[in-house]
Amino acid sequence: MISEKIRKKLYTTRPMDPRVHRSMSPIVDQLLGHSITSGAMIEWTGNRSSGKTGVLWVLVEGLRASGLNIAWIDTKSTLCASDWDTQHRGRFWLIRPPKQRDVPFCAELLMRTNSFSLLVIDGVHSLPMTRTQRLKRIARQTNTTAIFVHSTGVKSLADAQCRFRFQAFVKAPLDALEQRGPCTWSIIGRRTQTATALHSAKLTLSDQHTDRLSLIPLANDRLSREKQTAPKPLKEDAKQSPTTGSVIELKTSASASNAAKTKRQLS
Repeated sequence: MISEKIRKKLYTTRPMDPRVHRSMSPIVDQLLGHSITSGAMIEWTGNRSSGKTGVLWVLVEGLRASGLNIAWIDTKSTLCASDWDTQHRGRFWLIRPPKQRDVPFCAELLMRTNSFSLLVIDGVHSLPMTRTQRLKRIARQTNTTAIFVHSTGVKSLADAQCRFRFQAFVKAPLDALEQRGPCTWSIIGRRTQTATALHSAKLTLSDQHTDRLSLIPLANDRLSREKQTAPKPLKEDAKQSPTTGSVIELKTSASASNAAKTKRQLS
């Protein structure tokens, strides 16, 4: 349990939440479609090494730089807390429940403290409908954004207002100089199953410094030479209902240092 002294200290340091949360990169905000809103329940899915945690790190750093407090429930004890211990005004709390069944209780307790602007629930299995509806109601009442992170294949949340799906593929280097550079990720995002489409945005996520993850525009990418096809208009019966929310698919690609091996894999 969180003591009353700590709860009051966190509550007094929590600033007014903006309606739309923004990261430290305008490119990531455009990629996510400015859909990280206060009080929303969001699903964040993808296989291992798909880039979902890296993009979430950019979002968390931007919120902490704005002075917002973040709570992360690490159900499988896989997150390295030292990598997230950066000097920002906003606090970062890492919670590891002893058992899987304690996750909903911890999430509800953290949101009811009204001290955190973003709550990340990482590695949770599918929750019953009554639990998700309860957490959604509390998130809306406390103005807390709840992001559920899990691997592909787990049953989706029925009450999620927005879903992000990540896919990874290997991209071959274009020249010999690129082979010596750092490993990069290019992210292509588009909004699907909604009437308003988010056009594809391309960027490179490059760890050029050990203490900072920078975002630079993607240049000389072979994907940019591919023909861009306009999104097809959706039929009336295919439009997304307001209860299920929107779906955004994100594809990430990492360039390997060994060009020959990468080309063989692609071929």
